[in-house]
Amino acid sequence: MNEILFLRHAEPDDAGLYIGRGSDPSLSEKGRNDAAGIAEVMAETAPAVFVSSPLARALETIEPLAKKLGRRIEIIDDIAEMDFGEWEGLSWNQIESQDSDFWRSWLDDPWRVRPPGGETLAELQERVVAAVHDILRRHHLSDILISTHGGPMRTVIGYALSLSASAYWSVGIDYAALCRFRYESHDILNLLQWNVPIVAR
Repeated sequence: MNEILFLRHAEPDDAGLYIGRGSDPSLSEKGRNDAAGIAEVMAETAPAVFVSSPLARALETIEPLAKKLGRRIEIIDDIAEMDFGEWEGLSWNQIESQDSDFWRSWLDDPWRVRPPGGETLAELQERVVAAVHDILRRHHLSDILISTHGGPMRTVIGYALSLSASAYWSVGIDYAALCRFRYESHDILNLLQWNVPIVAR
């Protein structure tokens, strides 16, 4: 039986914009300080296996802890953030001003409506959940720390709790916060803790 900790990356540059799979900012100064704090707090309790999205903000969040413990980080492309396509790097009011009706239709049904050139929530969940199950199969006796993003974490929670697509926006996950799951048999994930802060906010 595994425990899986999903860690949302610390604060990046361009926080507040739509930065998804196609955007790769580094951590802000606050984010770098929080990553160092995560290394101090989690050093004695960190899981054996470290996994990260390939995006800089996720890697930079977990690297101080990995270096402190001498751990290798396994990079998995499919746990990267949602692809926002043409909306990458824009603010919500910029997107709304371009086409408010389409933006609102996406908010109402992200499961089927895709940002221009991006992916749907259904596609995001499919690739993330498949990647998580593959990670669990390969590390079936180890606890795992996965450094990733808000979107993938919401889809895993949605999968575990069978949430409707419209409920995903209600799942708040802060920067540098953990969600903790226990993996049961038959691909069941039990949510144990949600949005747990690691460093002072």
